[in-house]
Amino acid sequence: MPANFFTTLAGLATRFYLFLVKSVIFIGFVIQLHTRDLLYVVLALIWPSRPKGKVIAKDRAGWGGNWPHYIPPASSDSRSPCPGLNTLANHGILPRDGKAVTYQQLIDGIQHAYNLSPTLAEQLTASARLLDQGRGHIDLHDLNALNVIQHDASFSRPDIAFYSDQGVPHANLVQHFLDASTDGKKLTLADMAYFSGLRRAECKASNGQYSLTYSFVHKFFGSGNAALMYAIFGGIVEDLRIFLSEERIPDGWEPKNRHHFGFPILFAQIDSLNVEFNINEKQALRTGDAFLDQSKDAIGRVLQALLNVKGPRNRSIADPFLQLPDKDHWADYYRIIPHPRCLDGIKENVENSLYKTPSNAYDDFVLVFANALHFNEDDSVIAKDARTLKALLETTWASEPSLDLNPPRPTTPPNAKLTLPVTTPLPQGMEDLDMSPLGGGTGGGGPAQETNWESMKPRDKQGDEIVRKTESMLPRWKGPGSEGWMVLQDMDAKDPFTKYSEVLRKLKTQKDKGSETLLSEALTRIAEAAHLPELSFNGPMSFTHIENRVASRDYNSSREFDLDLCRLFEKGRRWFEEGSKDYGRILVLQRMYHGLTSTSSNAGKALTRTAIHNFSSVPAGPGYAKPLHSATSTSEDAVTTYRIQNKDRTFIDEITFKGMSFRSGDYVHLMNPNDPARPIVAQIFKLYVPDNAPPTDRYVTVCWYFRPEQTYHSPQRSFWEHEVFKTGHFADHAIEDVIEKVGCQFMTRHIRGRPKPPMWYPNWPLYVCDSRYNDRDRVFVRIKNWNSCIPDELRKADFMPIQPYERTVMPRRVDSPFLKGVKGPGALVEEDEGRRKSKRAAAAATATRPLAGGLDAAGPDGHTPMPALPILPLVPLDGKLQTDRSLTVAAGGRSALGADPVIEELPEETIRHFDRDPRTNELLWFSGPPIQRINPDAFRPQYSLEYLAFLAKKRAAAEKERADEEMEMDQVEEDDGDAEARRKKLKSGAGEGKFVPRPTLRDALLAGLGGSD
Repeated sequence: MPANFFTTLAGLATRFYLFLVKSVIFIGFVIQLHTRDLLYVVLALIWPSRPKGKVIAKDRAGWGGNWPHYIPPASSDSRSPCPGLNTLANHGILPRDGKAVTYQQLIDGIQHAYNLSPTLAEQLTASARLLDQGRGHIDLHDLNALNVIQHDASFSRPDIAFYSDQGVPHANLVQHFLDASTDGKKLTLADMAYFSGLRRAECKASNGQYSLTYSFVHKFFGSGNAALMYAIFGGIVEDLRIFLSEERIPDGWEPKNRHHFGFPILFAQIDSLNVEFNINEKQALRTGDAFLDQSKDAIGRVLQALLNVKGPRNRSIADPFLQLPDKDHWADYYRIIPHPRCLDGIKENVENSLYKTPSNAYDDFVLVFANALHFNEDDSVIAKDARTLKALLETTWASEPSLDLNPPRPTTPPNAKLTLPVTTPLPQGMEDLDMSPLGGGTGGGGPAQETNWESMKPRDKQGDEIVRKTESMLPRWKGPGSEGWMVLQDMDAKDPFTKYSEVLRKLKTQKDKGSETLLSEALTRIAEAAHLPELSFNGPMSFTHIENRVASRDYNSSREFDLDLCRLFEKGRRWFEEGSKDYGRILVLQRMYHGLTSTSSNAGKALTRTAIHNFSSVPAGPGYAKPLHSATSTSEDAVTTYRIQNKDRTFIDEITFKGMSFRSGDYVHLMNPNDPARPIVAQIFKLYVPDNAPPTDRYVTVCWYFRPEQTYHSPQRSFWEHEVFKTGHFADHAIEDVIEKVGCQFMTRHIRGRPKPPMWYPNWPLYVCDSRYNDRDRVFVRIKNWNSCIPDELRKADFMPIQPYERTVMPRRVDSPFLKGVKGPGALVEEDEGRRKSKRAAAAATATRPLAGGLDAAGPDGHTPMPALPILPLVPLDGKLQTDRSLTVAAGGRSALGADPVIEELPEETIRHFDRDPRTNELLWFSGPPIQRINPDAFRPQYSLEYLAFLAKKRAAAEKERADEEMEMDQVEEDDGDAEARRKKLKSGAGEGKFVPRPTLRDALLAGLGGSD
């Protein structure tokens, strides 16, 4: 017999032997597991249950309802199709990244968190060992394998054939499941059996790869999931909504099964059988659950109407909304957008009956366009297309009679909030995403922009306690370091105390600008022995204390003297309230002191020249400053630019000044030349040394943030506490202008936690930013992408990570500062009826008129605030492209540019670095730093599949022909190993040296037989 027969037979025998061994091991495991489980069953029947509030053991996470902090998964985290395991990872009970999870961690986690018996915990995790591959651990994503833990007809995920990412719950499907409750409050086992039958029927009809048809084991596993949800959560709808949608443990929750030794296998199997044997896949649908065919057809017509819309050059404007962006190329999109939606996905959901009502489908339609408006700039092509399609959606939907059973929400007015679908709850910390169609904010004197934050829980004493508790977890600032202190010149180094005395004398005798009041009077009001918790040091500190140490020659180095004065100014900034006169006097003295101890080449000259500007290196501050190249600016107010300058300067990475290190991205207080009591809030973008200047001359390029009193707004507008507004003003400040470091958070992070050191310390001031402010048009615009507001080099990193709160905590709302009598360069204004909010002006309109509270003419220092340009009406969106798309037209025409506009033409070497529109070949330009945008053409093939197949066949035929020719030549060469003899042979015959082909087999036979043709 052939050898391979015996080899095959041996292989079959080996496999059969291994099968028997594994079967015996498995049977033994099942027997011992259920034998042990009987003990827990007996104990559950005779042992008293745990009392409410003490179901979780004292030494375990969740005791007393106090669960570890919930953090939604990052895009790089691993998640499974099991909500129970994902929830434990989101709370840190399992590794938060969901990777390298050991079996013991799985068993301990589900046993103690959900109060299961050890035997049931072992049984639930046993199937995970099939995916081990010898590693001893798994990633949660490994459980996506079909019919291991993942199974078709899930309550929270569509089938894997339609929804490959099984680590993410499907909001509409979860809502559909919760709606199966007969009373809306609790899901019974009968409700779960009904919905399971509904899901199996739907999936069997729509999924050609449906896997439960002939698999009782996996059907029973699915029923077991329902039974466990009922046992652990008691079927409570609101608890299950949080658990399934957010994969989060509800606040104060504990398992409803209170068995002392955990919920055993036998009890779970009884409930599972109860569910399974009551499932009827052919049952009649309950009233309200039928998604009628005419509704599907009507939604299909709505979708087709959206797809038929054409833009300029016959462009289908719905194409960018058909599919979701590629996750590898657009990772930021999935971090910013909590619930992505696309038109193709809606179409699949409708076909697979995943929407309970037409209004659920409408909610997803709205979310498609809301996501686009949130992620993209207001004036981008995609944002304009989203508004056009959303308007068409509303009109088309209303024209379908079969969709009137659940009519859509009314059109959202420009200044109202866009309410998110109730079937799509946002994860904690993301509820505040601005989904308004026009990007939020109001212009001029319009009412304050309403957002869905207003419906969130307002700040209360519990919120204050959460903030206090979180801040107590962070380390306090220990004070300045050892670098960047005063350096004495040669003459001063011989007798440093003379220098110290001169500095103190000048500080003590400096008078307030415009009066005879000594600024040092503010220093004398600071108690020497008083200690404030916000300070970085302990011990007595006052101006008199420093004078006494100088008089007694008690300083061992100039650094000690410098440090004491810095600590004195720190104490003064915390002693007096920001905005008070004494606070402003402290800051003027500090800025003067910086100049007195500076090693800058023009420090002395700057002190004399800038005394009228409160020693600031810039002549005007927010609200008074004008752009450098403005036609109306002068030497007294020309300060800012709209872009970062890079000429005549050498950029550096760091500046150390007065013991503090400053880098790009740091937020700071700067000296305000117009109102020292309100220092400029700014973010550092660049640090540099001017060319042809000594290295001691150091500057920072910053972006200014305006305070509410530096803006024009209506009396009805309210602000967040400590709110500031990002602007487009960039200014160059000498490093001596820096008063201190501060913190500034984007709103979505501010409500979730406090910044971690070294970006912020609890004893530093902290601001919150929610909007941009355009001081030219007097417009507030909600910031949609915080990455577009920070320096380029920081956008890829996790900028300003937070120490999270236990729950979301909102800041307080405060009224306009002008209503409290605060003065500033801004003013209260009322909105003219003809004005409309416009991010970029397009035509002339009436200007706003000041009301009470602001300064109508001159500021506190005699400067006139920068006049506001007219607010220009928004050009209606009619879907047609303007004929003239030049910068002048986009800016609102030549009249809007002023009397003497500066227009520069970009050189060709600059233009070639800009992108062009792939459809029109027109240059793409932006008014600010560019951000990534979704370009569907970047991922679209250039040729059809048929043409690519034709090219492949053509290429294969050419390669085959070439190979045949090479083979034929090889056969000619193999006739004789001697190449020279072969050439002579080929040249034989007439002696003409022509190539003589080798005779064929037919020729050879004829020659041997002496025959011929």
